Amino acid sequence: MIQLLLTLALCGMSNAFMTSGYFVESSGCPEITAENYPYDQYSHTLVGSLLVAVNGTAMCDTSDLVLKRFVQLGSAHSTLILLREGIPNTAMAQIIARNASWDAYRATYLATVRSAVVACGCAGIEFDHEFDTVQNEGYVTPLQATQYTQFLSEVKAALGPGMLLNVDMGVFGVTLGSFPLMFNSWLNASMVRNGAVDYINTMSYHLNSNIIPIWDQYSTSILPWEKDFNVLTVLWDLPAEKINLGIPFYSFNKTTSEPAWCLLSALPSCQNIDPQLNKCQDIRFVGKQQIFNIGKLVKDKGMSGIFVFASGYDTLSYNNTLITYGNMGMNS
Repeated sequence: MIQLLLTLALCGMSNAFMTSGYFVESSGCPEITAENYPYDQYSHTLVGSLLVAVNGTAMCDTSDLVLKRFVQLGSAHSTLILLREGIPNTAMAQIIARNASWDAYRATYLATVRSAVVACGCAGIEFDHEFDTVQNEGYVTPLQATQYTQFLSEVKAALGPGMLLNVDMGVFGVTLGSFPLMFNSWLNASMVRNGAVDYINTMSYHLNSNIIPIWDQYSTSILPWEKDFNVLTVLWDLPAEKINLGIPFYSFNKTTSEPAWCLLSALPSCQNIDPQLNKCQDIRFVGKQQIFNIGKLVKDKGMSGIFVFASGYDTLSYNNTLITYGNMGMNS
């Protein structure tokens, strides 16, 4: 059965779920480009960013040739291309705090954001603000969450019908990539349910840390993703149908650097790796069976899809392409 599903995935399958990728250009992973990107495996991909002037004017970066090519080829494959919001963290902090001296900046951004996205030929924008102007390890007050969500709702209204407004959100946890003090959601659940944002991408970058080796190398457990789902939907009351569960295509090694899957999978002992394994060359990664199981969890719990960071870290070689397993799980 899994071989049949893999064959369908490699040929491109109809997918009722969202498969969202965050494409990051990386000199360490030059294999996947706009030309050979697996468009048939992704419904949405984030590429590049809006430019935002010091007065808040949003503009398309017409010099971004990678973005331009993704837009051209994505359109031919029905893959929607999204842009980062482009607002610096310091400006976002002032907007969220409702600092009156930033009202003009905010108003200008809202007045220009739609035309900028249209000029790029994109389908919407994605916010990746992580409240990182302060070292709070994820702690955001309910007031801050409400003010942030209010601004997101204003941006969504400014974008107008037919355009997407997605947001990346951290997850509570104690491993690298998590937020130990994230006791509250970064978003106001009631406002989200009322349409303030379209989709939430969780930064569920689990099981890839070798610093705290708590997972057996043969484990296919997805308990951390189940935990994230329960926290978001039960504790924080966010709607399951708006959630894309995050999956890392990179690893933390013992020196805390990030070997991307494209590099790890090319090593002779990692090529055509057994789907049950999630460790190679003593480096842990999220294995094929785990990714399949995460996709199935998305399907079983009524979530919208999966979110990959980063889609350019995957490989098209060595029988090690990971994204296909997520799509298989959602379509199982």
